[in-house]
Amino acid sequence: MNDVKNGKFRALVSQLLKSVGVDSSGNSGENWVDIVTSLSWDAAAFVKPDANEGKAMDPDGYVKSTDQRASLQKACCSQNMPTKYKNPRLLLIQGSLDLSSGGFSLSESMQQEKDNLKSIVEMIDMYQPNVILVEKSVSRSIQESILAKGITLVFDMKLHRLERVARCIGTPILASEVAIGQKLRQCDSFRIEKFVEEHAVSTEGGRKQSKTLMFLEGAPSRLGCTILLMGANSDELKRIKCVVRCAVVMAYHLMLETSFLLDQTAMFSTISPVRWWTYHLPVTSRLWWELKGAISLAQAVWCRNRLVVYS
Repeated sequence: MNDVKNGKFRALVSQLLKSVGVDSSGNSGENWVDIVTSLSWDAAAFVKPDANEGKAMDPDGYVKSTDQRASLQKACCSQNMPTKYKNPRLLLIQGSLDLSSGGFSLSESMQQEKDNLKSIVEMIDMYQPNVILVEKSVSRSIQESILAKGITLVFDMKLHRLERVARCIGTPILASEVAIGQKLRQCDSFRIEKFVEEHAVSTEGGRKQSKTLMFLEGAPSRLGCTILLMGANSDELKRIKCVVRCAVVMAYHLMLETSFLLDQTAMFSTISPVRWWTYHLPVTSRLWWELKGAISLAQAVWCRNRLVVYS
């Protein structure tokens, strides 16, 4: 596999990077060709897509490439909350955590809010989570209650991100009204870190911009991973992300095909050398057009869901 990775696959990654205008010069191990080749290959080898319950087998839905621009903006409850955990218990909540009581009189409204707060606090006490991830907003009273318990709260998360966490960790996404009788899952570690954007334009006063990122590591399953790209300006990272996305899909299917051929050793004596490689890519039309734009049409032909790349 290493020969395949460091040979044709690395050459293809180099070609893709050049086509999108990314400089691949530099010492071995320090240029984008080596970085993208290694990261995309490792990611493709790590994920194990699950076809149960109609889930897609395409690795493009299991590997997310991102950069420092994707941050937890206005998400953390307080700077005083814990930012690191070992084996944290994760509580994922869809919707919002609020004390709304529309349609009631003032006295009834106050009592309803107290009842809602009590119900939410009892739910948290029952599950005893270390980290709570909420899709939408969380009222100030609930934030203060959670902070007082020493629990880390992250809110205003998009639903698709919660779904990625739920898939990898194996924990359910709960609605605050029916969060009863479910079992919370754990990962190996959780942490929130702040990074300085070295390649970004400095703000007034000469200070570099910083971004806060959340890391969940050591999931019990291999149903997803994230590649964090750093070390270049925003525009260049966007182009590199496109190449990484294409490279992961290629690497995944190349591994499958190489493994199949290695298992069929009896066939090698009857197969004559060919001048092209074929990648089975059951991918979306959007990814195909991204890839088609990165490879010369003289070197690639798309036919019956198969991309043929000529050497």
